[in-house]
Amino acid sequence: MNNNALELRDLWNRLLLSHNIEVCSEELKGCGILELKILKLVYFNSNIKIKDVLNTLNIPNSTVTNVINRLTKKELLVRELNSTDLRSFNLKLTEKGSCAVADHLNAETAIFESILHVLQDDEKETFVELFRKIVMNN
Repeated sequence: MNNNALELRDLWNRLLLSHNIEVCSEELKGCGILELKILKLVYFNSNIKIKDVLNTLNIPNSTVTNVINRLTKKELLVRELNSTDLRSFNLKLTEKGSCAVADHLNAETAIFESILHVLQDDEKETFVELFRKIVMNN
């Protein structure tokens, strides 16, 4: 494994462990990465079709169905019949789901603020530019 990748992993974990930031709200406890991805997709794309979730995440239908069922059972998400295509369903966050994702995003923002606060303004701009390059090329 690349030494830079190992160092980044170690630094990231050191950062997370050294800050008293709760990234996972009580409502999201027990949710895995895939559940969180779907919740965020719905948060940023209200009334997204299940088909669009499948295409965006490139995962099997049965997997998405199971995750949606779990999120529905936790009352974070609801399925609604698509008004223009009665054969498909849209996903919508419940109030509880919307608040949980918003809390999670606020915690993520707090982590990034703690990262950025030690940098000078020009370093912050460079960091964001580099991070953008990484994200856009993956």
